[in-house]
Amino acid sequence: PLQVPGQLFMSLLHPQRRCCCHSGPGPVGPYRKRRPSISLLSTIKFTFILLVSIHVKIWLYLSPISSFTALVYLNARTVSVEEGQTTPLVVFASHRAEYLDKTLATLFEHHPVILRLQKKYSGPIVGSPLVISRDGDSEGKMTQVIEKYRAKFEQVGIPVFHIIHEKAKSLKAAGGAYRDICMHYGWTLDRVFSGKVYGLNNNTSGGGDEEKSDIPRPRRVIIMEEDVQIAPDFFTLLSSLVPLLDSDESLIAASAFNHNGKKNMAGDPRRLVRSDFFPGLGWMMPRRIWDELGPKWPGVYWDDWMRHSDIRKGRNIIRP
Repeated sequence: PLQVPGQLFMSLLHPQRRCCCHSGPGPVGPYRKRRPSISLLSTIKFTFILLVSIHVKIWLYLSPISSFTALVYLNARTVSVEEGQTTPLVVFASHRAEYLDKTLATLFEHHPVILRLQKKYSGPIVGSPLVISRDGDSEGKMTQVIEKYRAKFEQVGIPVFHIIHEKAKSLKAAGGAYRDICMHYGWTLDRVFSGKVYGLNNNTSGGGDEEKSDIPRPRRVIIMEEDVQIAPDFFTLLSSLVPLLDSDESLIAASAFNHNGKKNMAGDPRRLVRSDFFPGLGWMMPRRIWDELGPKWPGVYWDDWMRHSDIRKGRNIIRP
């Protein structure tokens, strides 16, 4: 696709003609009637624009991405670059490619960048960049799913970073999978909150000199796992809680999950509560909390650890 300003586009489609119309009594002299002339340059411009228009139409019909995505591609990159970089979304994954596929599909469908471009949402942008962190290198299906959705997200201006956490083999026997998960969380959150993840080459496990990045350090991070499918208002809920989470130090996190949040049990879908129980599963943590908890991150059962009174210190989690 070619981005051409409206007036310029019209002027190229309708090149100006230099003509002099007959306005005198006779057919001779300076008022002699002449046929309109089109310069060679104008003809080339017109032909070029016509070919580009035909190419775009064919591409919209044949491209595997939607025509909507193609049409908004030229303007999409300014959306996330200008205002959505301070609240990235981290998806923790392991080896379940089919779950990750469904999760990324719902994230793309309901992402505020997409809703903004569809003129369905005018609020702040959260959830960009997208960081997908895998625990250990696994089967090729995971990479195929990630690359498929990387193309979709980056097509609309949402940067995607894919990193791999190497499991510590010497510690696998002590704590098993719970220790692996906890170490994966701590390693990833450290790299994201510090901004190191933005300097990594994709599909690497880290290390080496970090490159400078235009993406700033996150002020807060949205956290979820590969088997969570979000509701349509997931991003709008969390984006509306950003000012509260940033300004109220009595809050430790904001979550979009309620264990009893079913249709036949929820009394008021617009009601939010302050809770002393950490629900996890689709939540947002500010950097000030990570700066406090990161240095003492546990070795196992991180979610239970977050619920300890000496960790929570009387602070609440806001949730539906």
